[in-house]
Amino acid sequence: MQDAIRRKRDLLFIMSPNSGILDAWLPVLERINASGRVRIHALVPWQRTLLNLRPDDFLVRIATSIFSSIHYCKPNGVWAGARDLGQARAKLQCTQKLNGAIKRITGYQDTASRDTDPTTREREAKKYFLKAGLNRGSPILCDISEWEKPYFAALLNITPETRIYSAAHGIDLRSLCKSTDLSESRTLPKNIEERLVLQFALGESERPYHLTKLNISPKKLCISGVFRHDPVWRRKIQIIARNSKPIDFPYIFIASRNANKTFLPLDEKKRIYQIIQKEARRRSLAMVIRRHPLEGNKRAIDRMLGKSGDVETWLDTMRHPLDIGADCRLAITLYSSVAVDMAAMNVPTIEPIDYGNCPKTASNIRLDSRGNPTSFYIKHGIVHDASNAEELSCLMDHFAPEAGRSVKESSPAYRSLYADPTDSIRMAAECVLESIAS
Repeated sequence: MQDAIRRKRDLLFIMSPNSGILDAWLPVLERINASGRVRIHALVPWQRTLLNLRPDDFLVRIATSIFSSIHYCKPNGVWAGARDLGQARAKLQCTQKLNGAIKRITGYQDTASRDTDPTTREREAKKYFLKAGLNRGSPILCDISEWEKPYFAALLNITPETRIYSAAHGIDLRSLCKSTDLSESRTLPKNIEERLVLQFALGESERPYHLTKLNISPKKLCISGVFRHDPVWRRKIQIIARNSKPIDFPYIFIASRNANKTFLPLDEKKRIYQIIQKEARRRSLAMVIRRHPLEGNKRAIDRMLGKSGDVETWLDTMRHPLDIGADCRLAITLYSSVAVDMAAMNVPTIEPIDYGNCPKTASNIRLDSRGNPTSFYIKHGIVHDASNAEELSCLMDHFAPEAGRSVKESSPAYRSLYADPTDSIRMAAECVLESIAS
């Protein structure tokens, strides 16, 4: 048994820029871990990534059985370890509370929490990784678009022989987004491109971005689709859901998000929620809400809708969108990639934001055929547009009665943009395992 453990190889997963990368890679990580041939270690360079996680989140619960260890960077640039994401988060919270207490008593921030220069951070990181034995050329799974951030270069210097596998942390198609103007060069440095083994892409439409903008070799591009939309993973989620408390009443699923100045001011968010609540009550539908990681606690929504926990108000959940969406009457998203998850199951989805007052130059705003501000999801037919109460009511009248629809097929809009994800998990896992074996 001890010999078998020693023969296991290490694999490094860079959990950055946010928890979206965990959702993107988790199906592949789970399959790799099931092979029994690796130990997977999560590297978390940003403390906010851990602090925004919720212990009861589906992703966190699954990840607990997959990661052999967690390694995270503290505010002062010193790395520390934990057995799982929950413990790492708890340790960071204790550090925050301690720093807060020191500041209240002395008026000064704890010196250990002050930013340090990049050279010191890299030296501290190298010392830690050497001690932890994580500098031995283990393959890295990450989002290669992080390459310009200082932490990424530092990690590559510490692990000079690593081979890299990359997949996007989000599922907005990069080549269709305003921020990916192909005339702007972000060519990967030669030393990084040489170490890249495969870049997994969501669809053919991403090919120009990766080949032209990043200058990745065509041989290193694999059109895989979205890993979590693989039927194998969707079945796994449904099996896990059956062991949870079922939602046994008709409901609409709302993928919430935090208010912001660009496209969802607080007043606009309040307007949307109050309209949804009125329309849901009129149809005897519950509101099942999954909060965005940046929303923190649910008190802000309590103030808009009343306390959660009652079918007559709203229910808070941390179940996975692919689970919640499978049985909902319809979904409502607030500029969220959850809309793509719903399109993968052909669940009708409405985006009720009024983009009329948004600045056309904002990085996350697209322009429709008339030059008016809109979202990526509306522009490409992933969601239905409902910028006022009348449009939202009309769409809910149309979609809400359609209970028991099939969610086996993706929507036409999804199929036109994204590759078929069937068998993508097995394919990606085998590619990584082959790299480890060689």
